[in-house]
Amino acid sequence: MEILVTCISSSWGGMEIMALENVKQLNKQGLRTELFCIKNSPLHLNAVKENIPTITTNSSIHKNITVLKKIVKNVKIIHSHYSHDLWAIVPALKLSRSNAKLFLTKHLASGLKKKDFFHRNLYKRVERIFCISEFIRKNVIQTCPVPENRASILHNGVDLVKFDKSKYSSEKIREELNIENDKIVIALIGRITPGKGHKEFIEAAGLINKSNGQKVIFLVIGSSAKGEEGFEKDIRQSAKDRGIKNIIFTGHRHDIPRILAGINILAFPSHEESFGITLLEAMAMEVPVAASRNAGITDIIPNEEYGMLINPKDSNSLARGLEKLVNDSGLRKKLASNARIRVEELFDIEKLIKELINYYVIDSRFPR
Repeated sequence: MEILVTCISSSWGGMEIMALENVKQLNKQGLRTELFCIKNSPLHLNAVKENIPTITTNSSIHKNITVLKKIVKNVKIIHSHYSHDLWAIVPALKLSRSNAKLFLTKHLASGLKKKDFFHRNLYKRVERIFCISEFIRKNVIQTCPVPENRASILHNGVDLVKFDKSKYSSEKIREELNIENDKIVIALIGRITPGKGHKEFIEAAGLINKSNGQKVIFLVIGSSAKGEEGFEKDIRQSAKDRGIKNIIFTGHRHDIPRILAGINILAFPSHEESFGITLLEAMAMEVPVAASRNAGITDIIPNEEYGMLINPKDSNSLARGLEKLVNDSGLRKKLASNARIRVEELFDIEKLIKELINYYVIDSRFPR
């Protein structure tokens, strides 16, 4: 079986991370798989670091059609992680007269209906759409020209071998960040952008400091994307204006498992998250979480047996959830244990890749 995974994106986030992870895991299962991506994009550079076989291109649709036309003749399955890729893939398949089966994973919700003539012709070629959450599945059915039976939930997963707290030292990362071992560390991990809830996190930190300021340290892990530097500057200034001195901005980090080993609580106040890879990673590392009760997050945390659920865009709700965890070590331990079990049962990347392969096999005979 020869598989081409595509993600013609210049960004770096959950979509790109999962595209790369899928290539790794498919190759691990013995299926010859290559990644089609933009040259020198973050996805390409990370693939090179991990010795993932790649075919590179630029962002021109016409150029991509030309390149793909040559490639797809020798490919049995094409799996795109970015719906925009279809504008290059489908014409290339038609021009090359390829019989390759085309699959699409939808990571992001769409605000536009795509049921016009041109989109109907694009999506007609797609065997099945994998939706990373129920929130995304509903959005696909509403906005894409596909019947319900061709939109299936296939969650993102996490590598449980990599995200295993027994492999990392809490003391070493705390020493590196100059954090005392008796402090309770509350972290927010992710790109610094308005939708991730950084504003509410800073406001909640100010509220928590009124009663628990001596106990806690706040970490902000991540940096802004190009064009959003002003928002990061505003967030840093907001922390200063509120007198929050027990906060560390680390910038972007490549060692997220090590970081997670050194924290006690993860805050995940995202406004509307399609899923939440960072949430899964924290749960796999047995870090208790306080997360927004919305969108795809509820696929991961359906109730408070697995984490604290807070109201989105509500700093008071976030502060209450975090303080409950700060003040109750037994609750932290319980949620951490339950979280790891849930990830092992439902979000183990190896299990999900095997499920994906089954779809590939079944849908080779899938009627359109």
